[in-house]
Amino acid sequence: MARSPSPLTDLSEGVILQEEKILAAWLGILPADVSALADSLSEMIRDLLLLMYEYMGGADAEAAEDTHHLAYRVAQRVLEEADYHALIAYFRDSLQEAVVGYTPLAGERALRILSFFNVTTDAYWQAHIDGLRKTIRHQFRERLSNELRVAKRVQERLLPKVIPKIPGWEFAGRLVPALEVGGDYWSVKQYEDDGIVTCKLADVTGHGIGAAILVAAVKFISGGFYRGAPSPAWVMERTNHVLVVETPSDIMVTMVYGWIAPASGEVTLVNAGHAPAFVCQDGQVAAVPPTGPALGLLESRYSEVRLQFQPGDILVLSSDGIVEARSRIPSRLREMFGAERLRELICDHVDLPADVLADRVIQAAVEFSGTPNDDMSLMIVKRSGG
Repeated sequence: MARSPSPLTDLSEGVILQEEKILAAWLGILPADVSALADSLSEMIRDLLLLMYEYMGGADAEAAEDTHHLAYRVAQRVLEEADYHALIAYFRDSLQEAVVGYTPLAGERALRILSFFNVTTDAYWQAHIDGLRKTIRHQFRERLSNELRVAKRVQERLLPKVIPKIPGWEFAGRLVPALEVGGDYWSVKQYEDDGIVTCKLADVTGHGIGAAILVAAVKFISGGFYRGAPSPAWVMERTNHVLVVETPSDIMVTMVYGWIAPASGEVTLVNAGHAPAFVCQDGQVAAVPPTGPALGLLESRYSEVRLQFQPGDILVLSSDGIVEARSRIPSRLREMFGAERLRELICDHVDLPADVLADRVIQAAVEFSGTPNDDMSLMIVKRSGG
């Protein structure tokens, strides 16, 4: 720990007088726009001059450490109101000029004063560099914060504004964004003239505004192919083709896309490499297996899974942000929420309305893991009546 400079009472009267002359000479040669700042730092400069006299008497490592510490503090104060050029010109060069004017320089003494100002210059430079690093970190955090705000707005605008109200059916979706926004997205939309409700849940690799923009593209591409489409698989194939052609090869999107016919209870699903996706029917849980690869990797054909929903049947689509959420308890940090816990939670509460069940799942996942490290998204489709 750096020691304090020697108090004035420890110095001879001659040294005190010489120091006062140097300080007065230094203040006298400074321009008017620097005078107020210099006055506010005069006590620190006085202490710096005391350390200079220690150098003149033979500097040691402790004196060098004290000089660097005090000069660094001076530089920090100066750089709060002025730039580095002012620091060097007025708090080093002008001070050196005043010292030379009132200090006999000969032989070893001149070398020691030069060494003192070298240490001071190093401290000034270190304070300047540290300030630049702090500014850069602040600017980076600001840019990142702005990017995350934009990404969150994009993500929020993608979510459905209206949830279909269809007798005998319930639809619920949730998205809890992480601090570092990802590319999760869910949607449910009714095409009343066709007697079809489309549903989808997608998860884009990556985070930030890039992922948010890509998931927006997935929404509009897949939605745009619905009209005139012969099947959900055809929509998925067309969507995949666009992503293969138009997006970088390292981009991957997993998605479950489905058509629901409320009148007949038929549910047709296409699964592009996504998990978990499962149905709960008659107390039994069955996974909705992948029917093709993740989107954006390669041209591919997709098959379909056809289900006949009866009252009480539930379809659950979840992002990996839920099942891969890790325990907040320090001794269990490697433990994940897991797909099995999610399935049990759904099956134990099949009698709950879809909205309440969705809230129950999100609450359980957040209580398990704390603040999400990845987006948590969930979609529940339930046939509640005949």
